[in-house]
Amino acid sequence: MTHKILQLRNEREKFRKLLKIHPFDQKVEQNYKKFRNAVINEISEAKKNYYQNEYEQCKFSTSEKWKFINKMLNCQSSIDSIPQCLENGNEKVTSPQEIADTFNVFLH
Repeated sequence: MTHKILQLRNEREKFRKLLKIHPFDQKVEQNYKKFRNAVINEISEAKKNYYQNEYEQCKFSTSEKWKFINKMLNCQSSIDSIPQCLENGNEKVTSPQEIADTFNVFLH
């Protein structure tokens, strides 16, 4: 959050309040829309710069790039999704090797 964004948001809020008081005043509505769009554009530009700088910091390391990309996409490691227990009919399978074998049988 930059100082400029905060200032624009404050101005936008002033015009939003005025617009509620004077809903048919076109000048107030135009000023509100102007500041609303300025806030949106400024936030978009700030996000773009932030992500670009973060990506630039890891440009020489492929593993760091993928960590950054997965963080931005909110992806989690697939290791966390390995089940600890699996039911095969009435039987509970808990060993990683047995779980893998059960999946192989199921997929073939």
